[in-house]
Amino acid sequence: MQFPQLAGIPTPLSIVVLIHFFFASNALITNFDWMPSYAFTHIAVILFGLWASREKKGLEPVIAYVAAVLISILTDIIQLGVYFDDTQFVADHEVGTKYRDTWRYSAAMVIIHLIIKVGMIKL
Repeated sequence: MQFPQLAGIPTPLSIVVLIHFFFASNALITNFDWMPSYAFTHIAVILFGLWASREKKGLEPVIAYVAAVLISILTDIIQLGVYFDDTQFVADHEVGTKYRDTWRYSAAMVIIHLIIKVGMIKL
């Protein structure tokens, strides 16, 4: 199915990249110290996505973007397994309720983003 290339209207891939940007930025709303490589992984995914949405001639950028998303799915699962421990986080940081709730929101965004990425790859 071909999508029309109208001026000013984003392509479906641009919308997917925008969705990735939204969830990645919300996942990083607290800080970088609870999942340090999450930021670097998703900056690369977003950059590959921008490259793929702007390059119209070849298929390589799209393949690189899909490969980056697949790698980020694997690293997200590993990072959640390693870094997601609410009781250890609270014990280490002795933080108040506001910061802990922000951390939980950030963790929820990581999980939702992971589920959405798996669904988007199936498309």
